[in-house]
Order: sequence, then structure tokens, then C-alpha cells
Amino acid sequence: MPAIPKKKLPHGSVLHAIYDAYNAGSKHIDLYTLEVTIGISGWDLRALVEDLKNSGYLIEDEDGLMITNAGLSVARSKWV
Repeated sequence: MPAIPKKKLPHGSVLHAIYDAYNAGSKHIDLYTLEVTIGISGWDLRALVEDLKNSGYLIEDEDGLMITNAGLSVARSKWV
């Protein structure tokens, strides 16, 4: 029996969700809220978040994830 593929989520969907939270007035979003918003497990979501952090689009601190100026530029060019 073949393995069931994990749900794949494009990096842009994660960035879009964080950008939407930013536009709604949240500077930070925690991983759990992102997990509930997008509907993917934190385990799978963590790899995508790390990729976005390595690209310079997100930073993470004790308050959660925050979109950077570079992330805002990318998001605004796609979703304004």
C-alpha cells in the first residue's frame, strides 16, 4: 500500500496568511494560530516557516512570527 502524501502547502500561502494577520493589525502571529488558520499541522508548517525565515521574509521572537520589510514587499507585490 503506497504511503499517503502529506498535505503540501506552498510557501506563498504561509506568507499570505501572515500578511493578512499583519493587515488586520497583528504585528505577530504565533505558530498555533497560523496552524489553525491554514489547517496544517505545526510539524509540517515549521519547515515552511524556517524556509521563509532563511529567505529573510519572516523573523521569529518570543512573541511569535513577524513579517519583515522584505516579506511585506513580496506580499504587497502579489496580494495588494
